[in-house]
Amino acid sequence: MSKRARDETTTSARDLVEIKLVGAEAFPGETSFAPDYVHQIFEDEKVGDVSPELRLECLFNDVTLDVCLRATGAPLRGAAEDALYTLAGALPTAQTESEFAATLQRPPPDGEALVGPLLGEYTRGGRTFRIHCGALHAAAQAPSFMRGLQALMRFYIETWSDVDEDERWRVVAVFEAAERPRLVAAATIFHFQRWLTHADALPLQRAAGPALVVRLCQAIVMPQFRSQGHGAQLLQAVYTHAHAEGAIELTVEDPNPRFRMVRDVVDYRNCHSLGLLPPDSLAAAAPLEAVGEARRKLLLTHEQATRCHELRQYVQLAGELAAVDEADTEAREAVVKPWRLKVKRRLSRQHQEELDPTVLAAEAEAAGETLSAAELVERRKARLEELYEETVGEYRLLSHRLGVAAHKKA
Repeated sequence: MSKRARDETTTSARDLVEIKLVGAEAFPGETSFAPDYVHQIFEDEKVGDVSPELRLECLFNDVTLDVCLRATGAPLRGAAEDALYTLAGALPTAQTESEFAATLQRPPPDGEALVGPLLGEYTRGGRTFRIHCGALHAAAQAPSFMRGLQALMRFYIETWSDVDEDERWRVVAVFEAAERPRLVAAATIFHFQRWLTHADALPLQRAAGPALVVRLCQAIVMPQFRSQGHGAQLLQAVYTHAHAEGAIELTVEDPNPRFRMVRDVVDYRNCHSLGLLPPDSLAAAAPLEAVGEARRKLLLTHEQATRCHELRQYVQLAGELAAVDEADTEAREAVVKPWRLKVKRRLSRQHQEELDPTVLAAEAEAAGETLSAAELVERRKARLEELYEETVGEYRLLSHRLGVAAHKKA
């Protein structure tokens, strides 16, 4: 057993807590995972000085998400007891071990009983997975599932916040199609109305007025099902739901880098399969008509449509560079330069406030520097270059994820 990070008076709460997803044949549970985040439960992610053997185990029924909390490895005294009570206060009402064991022996409900109607299905590795969607708080038939899902998300979403009782919330969940339909992935989404002005409505070919927008707020893939393509299938299911509801756009709230990549991959593949946002000239931004078409058909935001177009251009650029001798730096620069300048123009507009000389001067002054006008120009160029390199680095990773060889330098 590994020794937990400790000092003389505290212990790392993240090392103290274990998540166990438990099936009928595995009680008391063999599938254990460390939480990604505990900062919303334990202040400074620390607890008092406790035995290095102590574990606070959060057991979740891997279908219904009923919860059992227990302490193992050391007696509950002082700081250990305080830590257990703190964790219990952040979870739904926990069951006793006997009550929890009883839930594992009952015939498990299916996804429709837990969440709502079937939205679709797909196969992975010879197994079938079913996607269900329902109103989050209309799911009175399975309130413990919804409470358990929120508790589980708290450990794996850095910016987690509990959903309220608003009827506009929905949940989309993926279950394994098996005798025991384990939860694979889930997302909470929110419906809201946005007023479209004539200028906003025109590229979407809609009349001005109220329009539905769907926002994806939280998403989780169960730890044992990660890196298997389920996140992409979950996102595609949310798009399917948004289309069916007549939404004009799907937005994502505070995506982390991992989910940002999933979103880019899904949107790129959808654009490519429908022939949307073709790369055309590497020096040109996407025509407004092409952006409007992609937004209508795929519910993309304007920013995401622009990103997909640039990624499609990047893939084309990689192909063109593959035909150029790597030693011929002048020829390679001639290929890359038009696209690089185009992307930098877009970044300059997008980050106009951040790149403003007065903002840069204020930042320098706060750091004890006084910059001349020429130095501010150079500082702005350097920051723009950083933004460009960050963007290219993301596209390079995405191109590998998409199975396209990336060029070495753009």
